Amino acid sequence: MRNKDRIPIILNKINEAWITVPDYRLGQLFFNLTGQYDCFHVEDNTLEKALDAFIKEDGKKKTR
Repeated sequence: MRNKDRIPIILNKINEAWITVPDYRLGQLFFNLTGQYDCFHVEDNTLEKALDAFIKEDGKKKTR
């Protein structure tokens, strides 16, 4: 069984990433994070790493 504690962590990261690009649809955000139309097989840890990178990169853009 997967650890349920991962859910709020990942949802908070999705919120943090999505708020930086509010014109994106959710599917569009996921595609840009994963490069896949079908996110069914993307593991949570892979998505979390992609979210972290997206958030970090967006932060760099805002400080320039």
